[in-house]
Amino acid sequence: MDERKETDYQFKILYAIGMILVVANHCGYNGGGVSLFYELFPAYSFHIGLFVFCSGYFYNEAAEHDLMAFIKKKFTRLIIPLYVWNFTYALIAQIMSLRGFNIGAGITFEKLFIKPITDGHQFQYNLPSWFVAPLFMTEVFYVLYRKTISFIDKRFLEHVCMLGSLMIGMAGIYLSCRGYNKDLWLIITRMAYFVPFYSAGCFYKKKLKNRDTLSNTMYFFVIVSLQLAVIFVNGHTLVYEQAWTKFEKFDAWPFVVGFLGIAFWLRISRILEPAVGRSRTVNLIADNTFSIMINHLSGFMLVNSVFALGYRYTTCLFQDFSWYDYHSDIRYYYRIKGL
Repeated sequence: MDERKETDYQFKILYAIGMILVVANHCGYNGGGVSLFYELFPAYSFHIGLFVFCSGYFYNEAAEHDLMAFIKKKFTRLIIPLYVWNFTYALIAQIMSLRGFNIGAGITFEKLFIKPITDGHQFQYNLPSWFVAPLFMTEVFYVLYRKTISFIDKRFLEHVCMLGSLMIGMAGIYLSCRGYNKDLWLIITRMAYFVPFYSAGCFYKKKLKNRDTLSNTMYFFVIVSLQLAVIFVNGHTLVYEQAWTKFEKFDAWPFVVGFLGIAFWLRISRILEPAVGRSRTVNLIADNTFSIMINHLSGFMLVNSVFALGYRYTTCLFQDFSWYDYHSDIRYYYRIKGL
């Protein structure tokens, strides 16, 4: 919702696209059979940044006038559901362990209360929930950051905010390259990686959206040409393990390819808006990204369970199904005849 309380259907589509990219790319080999320009814009170069960018786009300056109310609202919407789901999956993992599954079993104080913030992978079934804590921290940090520099002339405030955010992001990459991306340091590097994308969403809305008037042909020519130049310089497409902020070299490429990927899908979402912007399916996905993100690995497990039934109770269906991997690896995805 924008400041006039009108639905922004372009960003509904963008949220839905981002969710599809995340789910497809968690399917393992070849993006789960869904190919969406990965040869040029691999999802692991930008898809988490895309979600953070969308969140920044909907940033409301009114939050700066009542910081505690803003923090309370974000805590209620993000952190409390995070812990509710974590407790739920702790119980599910234990119940599944009684049925021979060795995935995420074992309840400890650390896994219940600490790991959701520092790691996010503690019970496996809900491992995509790792993004919730750094998103919350990014949103809180950003409003405090803007409040701190609010004395700057309004003509330059957004530019200074964006530049400072990029410096924070680069500091996170520097820490990662030095090995400071584990344990408590991981909290810092994750947030540092998120901040430039969140700031970019806000900057786009305030400074770039109304100036984004290039024709589709010229727009894609520029974006694709820049991406091809990146591939040419590096010799390959660039992907990163964003969950663990694994950046081996101190450079700005994670943000370059991140912004290019977002820009590519930003224009596609605008093109699609008249056709599918009010689609019930698109809006259902866009309005439930939190739930889909938290639970989609369990959805994969349910699909595997269908194959497991065929393997267990017939003598002809899915006989190359791995009963061991099904019970021990959350990332095991059965493919019929290996296809």
